[in-house]
Amino acid sequence: MFIYVVTFYVIVFFFFLNPRLDTKAGRYFRIFSVIYFLWFVGCRHSVGADWEAYLYHFQNLKLSFGEFVKSMFIWDPGYVLVEYIAKVLGLGIYGVNTVCAFLFFLGLIGLINAFEIKMREALLVAFPYLIMVVANGYTRQSAALGLTMSALSYFKQGKFSRSVTSFVLAVLFHKSALIAVVIYLIKPRSFRPTSFIFSLIGAITVATILFKAFENRYALLYRYYFKGGMHSSGGVVRIAINMVASIVLFLFFRQWKKRWDDFVIWEWFSYITTVMFVSTLLTKTTTLGDRLLLYFYPLQIVVFPKVAKLISGKPLRALYLILFTAAYSAVLFVWLFYAVHRDSWIPYNNLLFMIWR
Repeated sequence: MFIYVVTFYVIVFFFFLNPRLDTKAGRYFRIFSVIYFLWFVGCRHSVGADWEAYLYHFQNLKLSFGEFVKSMFIWDPGYVLVEYIAKVLGLGIYGVNTVCAFLFFLGLIGLINAFEIKMREALLVAFPYLIMVVANGYTRQSAALGLTMSALSYFKQGKFSRSVTSFVLAVLFHKSALIAVVIYLIKPRSFRPTSFIFSLIGAITVATILFKAFENRYALLYRYYFKGGMHSSGGVVRIAINMVASIVLFLFFRQWKKRWDDFVIWEWFSYITTVMFVSTLLTKTTTLGDRLLLYFYPLQIVVFPKVAKLISGKPLRALYLILFTAAYSAVLFVWLFYAVHRDSWIPYNNLLFMIWR
């Protein structure tokens, strides 16, 4: 538990650093953060509720081409390809986890750059759950999430072919990423109609092909998450936090529109969050809602830090930042002390620690 708490409060320390240090300290902080988290996530050992399942699958993956192709159709092909390469190169499960961590943080950095937020702001929001729990446990879905963040970032920048490619790769790492096709229903004002139409048609066509290709897997996921009525104790709370981000966004919508051109993107994310929140409450399928929410978590990562820039007056802004930090501290400690599966993440262990011993 110690390493989780220390990591978070190092992020908090940099979050409150004097803005005049941004240019120099910010650059070093970004470089150090990427290296540290690639180690923290990629080299973890026996961390996460699915560690044994992932390890078993990796150890039993056959290197013959026929068995490899068969595995790609049984599991998520993108992840199986990474496993296969790691096994051929002798990198072990740590090589697989490091590649997936790289894809996750590549997407996070793309989001930071595209939507004009700082690394320390994004990490403050992302670490207590998205990094500590998801990246450190839900390996395939964390890679898929990173790729959908890349897809969203490229979409914002008008790089549609790269965006759709990232979206396709995300689905190949985890089928649930198909829900990210909703990104292509959004039309920011700066987009030319022809570009928007081509990206929309392309994305929907690809999504349809992927759905038909993995139709049996989607049927299995439907039975597993929806019909099975799986329950995640913190699922509703996590969706509710996205709801709070939605409310904050609409409270500041006039100022936001004057300063940035991405309001329509987060407006859509807010509507989807609302639908997800209501449907989760009505159907009680909290695990399904919780897993799908991950693809709309960027709403929190972008909205909460940017709203601070819209608050006039230093005292009010300082109060907002303190409450902002306190809220994510609460997310961290509630999960560490009360999560049902906390024992799968605590204590944290790492390949480097094992070598030192």
